[in-house]
Amino acid sequence: MGKTATDTITEFAKQTQGVFFANPMAAPHIEKILQAQENALQEAQAFTENWFARRHTATKSALEAAQGITKNGGSDPTEFAKGMTDWQRHSMERIAEDFQEWIDLCTRCAGHFVSAEVEAENEGLQETLKRTKAVVKSKHATPV
Repeated sequence: MGKTATDTITEFAKQTQGVFFANPMAAPHIEKILQAQENALQEAQAFTENWFARRHTATKSALEAAQGITKNGGSDPTEFAKGMTDWQRHSMERIAEDFQEWIDLCTRCAGHFVSAEVEAENEGLQETLKRTKAVVKSKHATPV
């Protein structure tokens, strides 16, 4: 019979457990990466909330422009041009803000992961140094 989804998940869990138990120094590294992921998710949520707020503003702005253009039956070309120009200018400002926030989001998220990697590596090096010193010290501490 073939493997069930439960069998596959159980097998994966056992393999993953083996990684943690075989290399106790991996746990801090994984914790740092998971914390970086949490930070990135918070950044993405803030970006999304701001993006939606700008879309709501865009919809309200378009409605106001349409109302301004049609208030005199839409017969005044000056009102039409002014309404469209204002709406387009504000739309371009929102698009520029979207782009800038996207760049900032990507930069901050990359920073979270780079920092997590550097911190994990530093902790790993410190742990290796500590273990190495303990081994060297134990070899010289044995009386002859």
